[in-house]
Amino acid sequence: MSVSLRPVSPPDLAPMDRWACGMSDHMSRTRPLLDGADHHDPASGLFWYVIAEADRDVGTPWIEPKTSPSGEVVSYYRMALLSARPEDVRGRLHLS
Repeated sequence: MSVSLRPVSPPDLAPMDRWACGMSDHMSRTRPLLDGADHHDPASGLFWYVIAEADRDVGTPWIEPKTSPSGEVVSYYRMALLSARPEDVRGRLHLS
């Protein structure tokens, strides 16, 4: 089994919306919080990837800056994961 990461780009968003339908009841959010985030953007502090298993996209992890209520970026990051196969993680994956 070959697993790889590739940076998210706008064409990846539609499949991610479909994945989110299966996970939205189990997650507080299914995308990065940064306004207008639609791609991997290290310059803004957003590290967003698609997880590919062989030739199939199976999920997306992202690491983003945590901001204060005023919008100021603080010095630590939060991470999240969305699975394309919610049956694989439902009840087994706990992220905070």
